[in-house]
Amino acid sequence: MSRPDGLPDFACPPLEEVVLGVQFSRHPQYDDSFAWEVWEAFRSEFPTFQQRPRLDPMFEVFGGSETMASFQFSIAQTEPSKRYWFVAQDDSHLLQFQDDRLLLNWRRRPGNDYPRYEAMSALFEKYLDQLKSLFYNRNRVELVIQQAEVAYINVIPLVERTNLGDWLRLVQPSSLNIEQLNAIFTEVVHSDKTPIARLHYEIGLLSSRELSRGMRLTLTYRGAPKGSKTQTIIEFLGVGRERIVNRFCDITTEEAHKIWQRKQ
Repeated sequence: MSRPDGLPDFACPPLEEVVLGVQFSRHPQYDDSFAWEVWEAFRSEFPTFQQRPRLDPMFEVFGGSETMASFQFSIAQTEPSKRYWFVAQDDSHLLQFQDDRLLLNWRRRPGNDYPRYEAMSALFEKYLDQLKSLFYNRNRVELVIQQAEVAYINVIPLVERTNLGDWLRLVQPSSLNIEQLNAIFTEVVHSDKTPIARLHYEIGLLSSRELSRGMRLTLTYRGAPKGSKTQTIIEFLGVGRERIVNRFCDITTEEAHKIWQRKQ
């Protein structure tokens, strides 16, 4: 995969994390031993194993109103399946797995620059094919993908004498000094007038030991691909990535683009 012509690019983007993932139908013979087989398949690249609370299913549904929120549900189980983190040696790459989810994360770490989307996509394609093989090797079960998603998480330092309006076009006038912000809104994405995905925007202020004041801007593209073929999934995620990058430029200011060294 090559970078699309004309897609905005930055030399120093404020990216903190990028996620590519799929949600799929649970294997009928799923158990803890299967999770162990999955880790064994990826262990050479992800030697550290951790347990985390599972993620609830998420579906983008359309009909009746384009502003309809994402539909989510959880099914009670006697012993709910866990989510597993497989962490790379450099701690920047993380593979998340549970009975219905596979996610690949890149996380900013000192000395580990963003490898760019094309490299992330190639890795995810490889890992998805590996998981498909593991599914099929267990009683010839095909992996049926229900949803796919790509997310960009940005952390923008609000340096001295700057405010939200210096970074976001959404906040005007620029002199407005907002103390607290927690905004969530969505956009329905169409193809030939048919809704195919939803783009989620999340904006909030933050502070930490490393950053006295900043803003987290997360854009997530999620929907149902047309089939479970790996290439179909990769193409769907690629469309989502383009949408995210273009919308990121739409809602951030030209002054911010100069700081992030926009190339095109």
